[in-house]
Amino acid sequence: MSEEKEYKEMRENLKKELDKCGKIDGEVKILWHSGYYDGVLSGMLLYNDIPHWFDLAMEDDDIIYNEEKDEYTYGPEGNWYRKFWVYSLNNDNIIRLFSEHGLWQGHVGLHCDYFPVAGRTIRSAKKTTINTLHYGGVQEDHKGKTYWAIYESARDLLQEKLGAFNIKECEKIGWIYYDQLFKNLPKIKKNEEVDEEEESR
Repeated sequence: MSEEKEYKEMRENLKKELDKCGKIDGEVKILWHSGYYDGVLSGMLLYNDIPHWFDLAMEDDDIIYNEEKDEYTYGPEGNWYRKFWVYSLNNDNIIRLFSEHGLWQGHVGLHCDYFPVAGRTIRSAKKTTINTLHYGGVQEDHKGKTYWAIYESARDLLQEKLGAFNIKECEKIGWIYYDQLFKNLPKIKKNEEVDEEEESR
């Protein structure tokens, strides 16, 4: 089988799996993203106020070529879309993921967080822009060790204690579109400054 045929077969099987699993239409709110490339790829969300993990299932365009008219038209899914698997989490995984993300927030930054910030107060977010919170997390501490390196060391210790998150152990409960992640976030005006209390750890 050629690589092209193998790829097409893989895509068709994935589409069948997505159809079988079904689209989620309940209330979804993104809490934070973990993977990001030209948009979010994975992370934590609330589905009906319960934490779930999401991970990229497929991205594609829905452009249809009409040979007779020699033109392209958009299908029902538009010119580009991403679909994400939504996974249920047991209590151990919820504790593991929230603990690890707490280390990220403390050592690197809040730039991967969205509103609401998982029940946490917002720290060091000046002149907050729409949806995400940004502040510098690449500076060095007094010993010359970057906050990123400190985070990785703390994360490794945490994983030794609690174990690493394994998505293969989680159950897929459905899928969502990219836009669904942001649909239920509070509306914030662009470049609106938000006043927050400084959080101590």
